[in-house]
Amino acid sequence: MTKNEITAFDFGDGRGPVPAHQHLNGGGWVDDQAFVDETVYVHELAIIIGFARVYSRASISYGASIGDGASIGSRASIGSRASIGDGASIGDGASIGNWASIGSRAYIGDGASIGDGDSIGDGASIDKEDQWVSICNVGSRRSLLTAVQKPDKTVHVWTGCFSDKSLLQFVAAVKAKHGTNVYGQEYKALVVFVRAYFKAHESKEGEK
Repeated sequence: MTKNEITAFDFGDGRGPVPAHQHLNGGGWVDDQAFVDETVYVHELAIIIGFARVYSRASISYGASIGDGASIGSRASIGSRASIGDGASIGDGASIGNWASIGSRAYIGDGASIGDGDSIGDGASIDKEDQWVSICNVGSRRSLLTAVQKPDKTVHVWTGCFSDKSLLQFVAAVKAKHGTNVYGQEYKALVVFVRAYFKAHESKEGEK
């Protein structure tokens, strides 16, 4: 490829072929609008879309995709076939497992770890010391629910049209929107489960 040659690649996001190039370290395709530090490794079958930003010594593995406007911090590791949603933020040194899915606008803090096959809902915020659980196919939108317990024991919920609600706010919002219909009953059961889940993990931590 000559210096002035223009190359294009279809990232499969509906835009068709757009100006792009193969990253020198690994050979993965990078949108020309994106910033990828030269020290970043991008596997030849990984893709970096739109205005994504990937900082020094991060690693993007086989088949992973980094969405438009996403930010990948220094020394972060993105596993094989992992999907990072548009506008998501992955902190410095964070680890995202193989086949994991991080929703649009989600935040994974510095040093946090998301395991193989795990899914984090749109907009959810998880720091290194947080406990969290995700439950798929819930509510009227059949979407992903992510509940996060902070070190101070407060719990925040993200799902569908309910974004960053405390557990009490979530219960009130569900009651106002769904009352006692099937979705209201479903969410009520999920709140019981979420409370029991975090209580069980508190007991587990106490046994160490």
